[in-house]
Amino acid sequence: MYAVIETLGKQHLVSPGTKIKIDFINNAKKGDQLTINKILMLSSTKYKIGTPYLKNAYVKATISDTGKNNLGIKNKKIYVFKKKRRHGYHKKIGHRQKFIEITINSIVY
Repeated sequence: MYAVIETLGKQHLVSPGTKIKIDFINNAKKGDQLTINKILMLSSTKYKIGTPYLKNAYVKATISDTGKNNLGIKNKKIYVFKKKRRHGYHKKIGHRQKFIEITINSIVY
């Protein structure tokens, strides 16, 4: 059984036991339980597709890790460089995205 879920505007294909990294959710701590209600598609023996979401379906997950990186590339920092020509202005900014890693426990329909 697998499902396509939506978290913070991004879609993920999940099945029980998989680990995925998603964008950081405020007040998220390691070991907390999450319930994701935005199920776009569900597949067990037949496909069930929502319009846009399935009713009475949800995914239970546990937060297994939190951290700061670029969603897949460990500790990779993204640099942004701004410059205005002939004005002596230049600025270098670095950014690392916060994430939480969740483990899917079960898919309920």
